[in-house]
Amino acid sequence: MRCKKAQILSIAHILGDTEFTPEQYQEMEAHLAICSVCAEEYKGTKETIEFIQENKALFAQAFAKVDAEEAMKKNVLKESWRRLFAEKSGIPNILLRTGAVAACFIIGVLTWMVFSNHFKPNVLPSNSSWRQFVSASDKSFVKIELVKPAGNIDIKPNQKIIADNELKTLLINGKHKMVMNIGTNLSIEPLTINSNLGCLVKLDSGEIYTHVEHDGNPFIVQTASGKAIITGTTFNIKAKDNNTTLIVTKGCVQLQSEKGEVSVGAGQLSEIVDSAVPTKPATCDVENLTAWATGHKSNITSSQIVTNNNDNSWQPPLSSLRPEPIELNKTDYKSWVDEKREWFGKNFPWIFELKDALTKEGIEVDYPELLIQTDDIWQFMCLEKFPARFSNPDFDSLLKVALFYGFDKEWLLKNVPSAKVALARKSCQQDTITDLKAFEQLLKYAEGKEEMPYGFYIADACKYIAETRSLIWFAINTGKLNLTNTQRTEVSDLLQQEIAAACDCQNEIFYPSDEFKNLYCNKGQGNEKIIEYIKTIQTIETRIPEYEIHK
Repeated sequence: MRCKKAQILSIAHILGDTEFTPEQYQEMEAHLAICSVCAEEYKGTKETIEFIQENKALFAQAFAKVDAEEAMKKNVLKESWRRLFAEKSGIPNILLRTGAVAACFIIGVLTWMVFSNHFKPNVLPSNSSWRQFVSASDKSFVKIELVKPAGNIDIKPNQKIIADNELKTLLINGKHKMVMNIGTNLSIEPLTINSNLGCLVKLDSGEIYTHVEHDGNPFIVQTASGKAIITGTTFNIKAKDNNTTLIVTKGCVQLQSEKGEVSVGAGQLSEIVDSAVPTKPATCDVENLTAWATGHKSNITSSQIVTNNNDNSWQPPLSSLRPEPIELNKTDYKSWVDEKREWFGKNFPWIFELKDALTKEGIEVDYPELLIQTDDIWQFMCLEKFPARFSNPDFDSLLKVALFYGFDKEWLLKNVPSAKVALARKSCQQDTITDLKAFEQLLKYAEGKEEMPYGFYIADACKYIAETRSLIWFAINTGKLNLTNTQRTEVSDLLQQEIAAACDCQNEIFYPSDEFKNLYCNKGQGNEKIIEYIKTIQTIETRIPEYEIHK
């Protein structure tokens, strides 16, 4: 991809245009990785779009005064915008400068948003707020299911869901669980932020008790007076009139209004009254306040919780969804591989590119084998960006596997897009901290000796460690790695300890013990348990090389 094409397509890439092909995404990512000029301009464009979105109400009012269908012709404006952007690719950040160029740039971005395939209909309705228009027009998919004993019922995104006279349980994207209290009215729609697909819950009225699995994707609950931004936690939120009340059971939630925001930790409550600044988080009786959903309050009255005797869709265990470390010797390998396919696809996309390329050549090999053959499964890096990537494509590793299957460098570069990125990166200086040094760096973050890239960095790192080391465990115990029986037993035990420590560390972050429940949410460091878990992981990683089972 040449610079001019990258500049033209950058807005579509930032907005996650649904007609942007996977190949174009790969091509764009590869170009940005090797061209610092385009990468800097891309960053400025992204900041500008974020500025426009932050001031969406202002721009929506301006657009509402214009008859878009008559005043602007789709094809002419689209082409004009493309030419403008190609000529003015160096437009400065709108936050830093103003003037005619900046004004044209804003018009171009808004025109692209309105008329590109990313947003439909083509004309912005005059009675729509900017926020409603942007979210409703996103074509991305979110799966919503109403849980029923006889089988779950699919619900379309954006559809109104009402709990009239009984509790209802929803399953979102197969992992997030939500209980709706009686009298609750809401809708759920897709939400894409920085190419990460999540969901937006519009809580018009009522109360929900929700457990959100931490997966790196956005999950936001929006009410009339504010919004709650969730990463991975269990919480209760109630919307009544123009007031919002948030109660956090596990983890940490950002509660925002138009006038401010607060971080609410486990065991705390905060309220937004008439769009004012959220109240200072205060300790509350979580068990009683969430009893309507969990059933844990001993003196629940029939008026507080009403269910249909013929409907067992409500499932009380939501309050005890703390994940436990996986017991690998009791886990079915095939089921585990299928279950983790999406996660590995996000973290090792080049492996799946290689898998698809080999499939086209008539060679069927699944991702676990390729991860083992490339040795990429052993990677652990400290990359200071969000969302974190703890691994990168390695050209020599990919070429090694390609040669093993009888294909050369030319074939690899032609059929595996990430190989081009890896080859370009190979010739550049990298400040990435890798291997054992990366585990040392992770410990420094945990101990507070260095500032973490973002609040849940350690949790994401532990998730990565748990999943990759689990796959290595399975490889060892299915005979894919050459070890004696004694070595197999020793390494398996070490890996199981490491996986348990990583899972426990995650739990301590999202489900902190009482003495630390506010510490991590506010500071992101200092928890002695987290430090101990990271030390355990680091110690095991220093022992593994003794067995010479990876490069």
